[in-house]
Amino acid sequence: MLFSNLFVKNVVQDLTSAGIDWQREKWQSGLGSKFIHQGEKNAAKYADEVIVLSKGVQDYFKETYGRETHFIPNGVNRPQIREAKLITDHFGLEKDSYILFLGRLVPEKGIRYLVEAFKNVKTEKNWSLQVAPAIRIPLWRN
Repeated sequence: MLFSNLFVKNVVQDLTSAGIDWQREKWQSGLGSKFIHQGEKNAAKYADEVIVLSKGVQDYFKETYGRETHFIPNGVNRPQIREAKLITDHFGLEKDSYILFLGRLVPEKGIRYLVEAFKNVKTEKNWSLQVAPAIRIPLWRN
């Protein structure tokens, strides 16, 4: 972005931020985190507009850089309401007998803490921990 300001005039530049990427665990070794963090700083300073996908990231840009942003959340399809009995029929899970994690299996989701905490839970009831990873399927094939 910085270089385009030097050579190109009247171009709208924007940044869409889904998270604070430089803080993600996968970038902590090497130069990745520093490079991404510098890119974030440049974007906050030079982008004509900044779009964020969460209120937390919006607060972060305001507090860290004094930068106003546009909050545009990701769209979702309205879920179809179904009978809870489907869970029992399809997976054999009874009401109030399990804890469900549904999400991407990436370090920043912290599932390792959930598993560790679950191992230390002591109750009279026999609970189970169910993990249902979100899987992305590409729309193209090589």
